[in-house]
Amino acid sequence: MTERMIEKSGLLDCFGISSCAAIREVSLPYENEIYVSEDKNIFVLMTGDEKNKKSNLVCKSNQLDQHTDLLNIIYNRSNLYLCSNKIKLNQYLKCKKVDVGFFYQFQPQKLEYSVNEDITIAELTDSQEFIGDIQEVFIRQKKNPKLGDKKQWLMDDTVTLCAKSAGQLIGVLVATIYQNAGFLNLIYIREDYRNRNIGTALLQKISGLMYEKGYPHFYGMSPYNKKSFYQSLDIIDIEGWVLWEKQS
Repeated sequence: MTERMIEKSGLLDCFGISSCAAIREVSLPYENEIYVSEDKNIFVLMTGDEKNKKSNLVCKSNQLDQHTDLLNIIYNRSNLYLCSNKIKLNQYLKCKKVDVGFFYQFQPQKLEYSVNEDITIAELTDSQEFIGDIQEVFIRQKKNPKLGDKKQWLMDDTVTLCAKSAGQLIGVLVATIYQNAGFLNLIYIREDYRNRNIGTALLQKISGLMYEKGYPHFYGMSPYNKKSFYQSLDIIDIEGWVLWEKQS
């Protein structure tokens, strides 16, 4: 095994839909660590601080017997491991399953959406508008306060939708762009506005924007208990994921 940084441009081509989680993380302006096996069949992206570090494990094969050195590194360096559900990671590492869910590939399309007349949904275009609010959402949802140059990143490297009511931000969707595809990186609805079709409207709006911008596909992921969240979109591929936790 060799440790080195690699360009992120080959992840989707090499590993397909199971690379969704790693691409979502690598496209954020956070520090991360990247490991690649010598045969280039395994890619690992580590994120988080030393107390709560997660390894996003992407493999071409479900058999990891030839990669014990790399597995030992991620076991020693992180305490959470996310990978395709086709990989039985507990056969190689002392770990237990703590969550499951799905990766999705979507077909962009123009979709009609509706929300209450007091709510508007629009793409973020003003570099000053709601930047602080979006930063706070990232801190709560991603549990990482170091968003880097958030203004520049949000304006230049994302497609960000804001749901507004009475001049306040009540919902946000942030999609990062990578290798001619979009990745749903953050969806958040303020608690007092949930169950009012705002999340669905944000998803349908981003699908239309992806279509208009000419992206052939976009991607997302969800835990199992939220599997109905994307039912309003055109799902063309799906694969399960598992989150494992290190056992001492």
